[in-house]
Amino acid sequence: MQIPAGPLAHASRLPPEPLSELETSTLVALASGSVGWHEGIPHRDGDPGLASYAFRFGGRASPGGAGISTGELIYTNDSGTFIVRTREVAPVDAHLSGVDRLDAVIQQVRKHTRQLSTSRVTIPRAPPHMHEHNFWNANVEGSTLFVPVIDLAQKMLGIMALLIQNRTLLVDEKTQRPCGDLSRFVKSGLLDGTRKTPIGMIEASVFSTASMENAIMAQNMTLGLQAIGLGGWLFTGINPISLLGGFADAGIAGLGFRFTHDTRWLTPNPVGLDGIFEAWCPPYVPDMHAAARRVAEVKFGAQGAYRAADGGAYTPAIRATASAYSDELVECLGTVAQYLLDTYGKFPVTAPSILITPYVQAHHIDLAWYDRFLGPHSCLDSHRNHAATWHGKNSADGG
Repeated sequence: MQIPAGPLAHASRLPPEPLSELETSTLVALASGSVGWHEGIPHRDGDPGLASYAFRFGGRASPGGAGISTGELIYTNDSGTFIVRTREVAPVDAHLSGVDRLDAVIQQVRKHTRQLSTSRVTIPRAPPHMHEHNFWNANVEGSTLFVPVIDLAQKMLGIMALLIQNRTLLVDEKTQRPCGDLSRFVKSGLLDGTRKTPIGMIEASVFSTASMENAIMAQNMTLGLQAIGLGGWLFTGINPISLLGGFADAGIAGLGFRFTHDTRWLTPNPVGLDGIFEAWCPPYVPDMHAAARRVAEVKFGAQGAYRAADGGAYTPAIRATASAYSDELVECLGTVAQYLLDTYGKFPVTAPSILITPYVQAHHIDLAWYDRFLGPHSCLDSHRNHAATWHGKNSADGG
């Protein structure tokens, strides 16, 4: 890297040195390794069985709100671009501990890593694609850029389902009316007409929760950088639309995600990477009623979280006590979701269907810059000993 001007101007004399496979896999494991079973939400008032909020019981190194974990991890470096798919993966053997457990998680994330391309994803070092203060250092040669990514449509459906399960009447605050024709569900008692909740508030909550999930994945990696002795930071200086591929028509391919467009929106909406990471909304489902049925299937189907013969923190007998969604509940969920899609053209309405940011960059540091400007105590022993500990090299040259 090079800071070209100002009081901290410095050009590194060291060549770019990419992260090793072990360094990369360790950071991935800290972010999204499937490390154990979580307990979901054990009890819901008024429910005789196990509460049925969770989508999955696989516990990863970073949490997912209400057990509705819909995120994965993408990373790009000089050798290519990759996605790590661990949200459906059974955890490593619970009897392992220490180094053996860490090694098992590292092998697990390697097994479930898929290469998307043989080159680094790049975008122009210019607005609106990248902020000016990141031109000099973001996604440069030798670095690895990690991108947590969440299916916000799937997460929104999961939260809406549990709200409907609690008899909440979802209201469009712009019209002051229910989200669709919900009168029959109020009449049947599925919904309580006095429990009105604005859909915008729910979307804001889902967006903030998903952002926290991405941020915790990023923070886990950032803490790992310190322990390993790598440089890097957590940041938001890359335009998500550019990185996902929203400027493909201008020759900026990004990650190649599909986008939908509408004249009512200021920006296009990312919906998925075909065949690899697809949001639970059109064009990947025919309509939102189909998406609602998918929610019920992933929970209560033959291989669903509450019906599978094995896997999970609880015995199959305990998980079987969770009440399956009624056909009426699934119909109500689909009705609300389809109303939002029909009325505003996208799902969710106020947030992208696929959410990325923040990011984490990891790279080997040039100790000479720190010693020159910040002094001998500006780095940890893990940084000063990194070359010897992780690469068997002499670190006297500042590498």
